[in-house]
Amino acid sequence: MGKKAKKGRSRQKPPTKQIEATTPSRRGIWRCLYVLSPTGWLCASVSLGLALVGSYYLLRPQIEVEPDTAIDPKQPMTTPFRITNRSVLPIYNVHKECGITKLATDQSANQRLTMSGFSFTDATEPTIPRLDEGESTSVFIHIEHLAAIPGHPIESGDIDVVVEYTTAIIGLHKKQFFRFETRKDVNNEIRWYHKASSE
Repeated sequence: MGKKAKKGRSRQKPPTKQIEATTPSRRGIWRCLYVLSPTGWLCASVSLGLALVGSYYLLRPQIEVEPDTAIDPKQPMTTPFRITNRSVLPIYNVHKECGITKLATDQSANQRLTMSGFSFTDATEPTIPRLDEGESTSVFIHIEHLAAIPGHPIESGDIDVVVEYTTAIIGLHKKQFFRFETRKDVNNEIRWYHKASSE
């Protein structure tokens, strides 16, 4: 019996090791990209594009300019224009000025005067180092700039509020124009309203 057992054991051959070909493992995003189908590639590209566009509109500079309450309701030239940063990022080196397209005095005055084609800088604070999210500043049309027509009430006006600044991202220099003109309200008072640059 012992000899037969030994012979049986001697006939058994050791199992051969099978070498399996394995591909190098891909990890992280590269593994995901590797298994994407053409449709998956299309969806990923569209999603990336939408994310970039959304980020641009979220982070782009958004400047708002609105006429504030006039210091003297009878004189529209005493109206300050409020400049507000509506972006989520600050803007830097803010420079503000007004360009006069046209100003005309009341026809009832002894002599009608018209001024056009000049601009001036708000000398009180010509450059603001930084304007944060939601912060506002104002630009004024000072009476001393209109010394040529003292005592003559303004009947109509057409101006541009110009805002120059540097963006927080990349540091781009931008210059925006906001046009306003005067109109009379129901109380016959002259007020400033927005006007398109092409009008």
